[in-house]
Amino acid sequence: TNPDISIRNGNLGIGVVSMYSKLDVKGGAAIGDYAGVNPSPINGIIVSGSVGIGTNSPASNRLRILGATSDSTAFGLRVDDSAGTGLMVVRNDGKVGIGTTAPGTHKLYVSGTGTFSDNVGVGIISATGIRLKVQGVDATSLNYALRVENAGLSPIIVARNDGNVGIGTATLWARLQVVGKDDISGNVAFSATGANGTKGLRVDNSGAVGIGGVGPAYPLDVYTGNSTGINSLIGLGTHISPSNGSASLLSGH
Repeated sequence: TNPDISIRNGNLGIGVVSMYSKLDVKGGAAIGDYAGVNPSPINGIIVSGSVGIGTNSPASNRLRILGATSDSTAFGLRVDDSAGTGLMVVRNDGKVGIGTTAPGTHKLYVSGTGTFSDNVGVGIISATGIRLKVQGVDATSLNYALRVENAGLSPIIVARNDGNVGIGTATLWARLQVVGKDDISGNVAFSATGANGTKGLRVDNSGAVGIGGVGPAYPLDVYTGNSTGINSLIGLGTHISPSNGSASLLSGH
């Protein structure tokens, strides 16, 4: 025995004379190619190769941790702050908690705020060129691919898997359903399949209303597609154009 190395009852101590483990080291350690070349942090360790915890085969992994179980009773990894508060856990059943040590049944449970600097995909692997891409479970069901609620759990915006969208409501019977008072500063258009960008109904930001066509060209513009045709629904011809404050029926009855 000397002041630097102690061997007692099969235990080895470096820098200590009282050993409580097979290996007790007081100070830092450098392992592998770092030994004799790079200083270790105070009371820390540096390793140039792979490390296995709970396993003897880390293979090509820099760090491989083998949990003691495969259920939810313990953590394979836990990171705490200096006060012992859990910052991140990886449970042995594969559940991850950030800001919490209780991820519950969720694969990932985050308690606190977060920021994504790149694209995010939900329900889909690739979200190239799209900041947020959400893929529903199917294309026909009445379940929601997206639902945004307020603190009272009332719906703000919903998008159903069948393509219907609700603003201020989750009870949808149309392609777009809006409940509440709204002030829209831009153009609003409701379109059916057609050529040349024609619209079923369009309200522009000046308040002009167009039915059919690509307008509106007038405060109220009803277009049938030709200059002499009769609108079979309301009995008006090509345009209603009250440009001077009165209605002008170009053709019809």
